[in-house]
Amino acid sequence: MLPFRTYEIPGALISGFLILAACEAGYDGTWLIDQDWNAERICVYGSMSLCLGLVVAALSRYLLEYKFVGGWLKAPEEILLAGLPSGRRHWKRALFPGYFAPLSPSTRDQIRFRADEGATRQVHFHAGSAADMYSGLPGNRFSTSLQLATICRTLSLGLVIVSLILASGILWNSAISGWGQAEWRKLGYGALSLFEAVGMLYRYLKYHRQHAIEYLISAARL
Repeated sequence: MLPFRTYEIPGALISGFLILAACEAGYDGTWLIDQDWNAERICVYGSMSLCLGLVVAALSRYLLEYKFVGGWLKAPEEILLAGLPSGRRHWKRALFPGYFAPLSPSTRDQIRFRADEGATRQVHFHAGSAADMYSGLPGNRFSTSLQLATICRTLSLGLVIVSLILASGILWNSAISGWGQAEWRKLGYGALSLFEAVGMLYRYLKYHRQHAIEYLISAARL
């Protein structure tokens, strides 16, 4: 598992708490609601939430950042520094129009020129791709948009897990006692969690792209 980063803690803590709450709601537990919330129990359940959330954060970094964005959609800096989009990605642009919105040609050309200057000083430089040019830019990559992107990314996967827990609780309780009013309520919560997960995914892509723009412009000193 990849080590966690400090700015992953807020999203991890929220996701972990939602997962604990979903376990109770999905299986009709009372170990959270009926507790006397003294300092000891707050520490225990807070630690449990953080540990669960950090696992979710690491999984979301691998699945959403490396595989989904980096592999399937392509990294935002690569899209921002690329020229006209190819026809093969038109359907992706229809699904994620904001993420695939290009920079203005003048800004893109200035960034590419600045990146090319920095990249020529690298020993292992391979010319030709936008990612290579991006690697030639100096600068600090941390920003508020990066932390917001990380929170939304972790929450997106966390909410998917919440919906899966609620769905498993529906199946378990229905098999034992039959379908009841509680299952309708869980179904509504599960559907709401999936809807919010999609919303968080789009917010993650928005802030991820914004962070890339901020870094590119700052590093190119525009």
